[in-house]
Amino acid sequence: MASDPVHAPIEEDMVHHPKLSLRSLALALLAGALAVSAQAGPNLGDRDGDSIDDVWDNCRDVPNANQRDTDGDGCGNLCDPDYDQNGNVGATDFTLLRSLFGTSKSDPDFNSNADHDGNGTIDSTDFEIYRNHFGGPPGPSKRNDRDPDACP
Repeated sequence: MASDPVHAPIEEDMVHHPKLSLRSLALALLAGALAVSAQAGPNLGDRDGDSIDDVWDNCRDVPNANQRDTDGDGCGNLCDPDYDQNGNVGATDFTLLRSLFGTSKSDPDFNSNADHDGNGTIDSTDFEIYRNHFGGPPGPSKRNDRDPDACP
């Protein structure tokens, strides 16, 4: 067990040799961090189960493995019906969605930002996503926590 820096006993001469005790402490911390990292595995904190860790997920509460973000604001389309980018899903966003409702990729007025599910048509599924966010912010996204101006 003496070769295991995490469980190595503190020896009497370590008290008199600060460099040796600091070295042992550093090795113990490194070994402990490596052990935790190895045990945690992938997806530490993936609350929506889309295989994208919450630290990187652009839509943490809705599975969106493709991380589609057509307006590039850091919020994935599946949780971003804030078309005017003011930080709140409201009436102006509804006006735009209503004007686009029923359009598809082949229509000149099609706006991929309102096609939340990416199926190529702005339909009732997209309206439902808008409705679920009405009166609140888009997201949540990893960017909400790190950059308040992104995906507000």
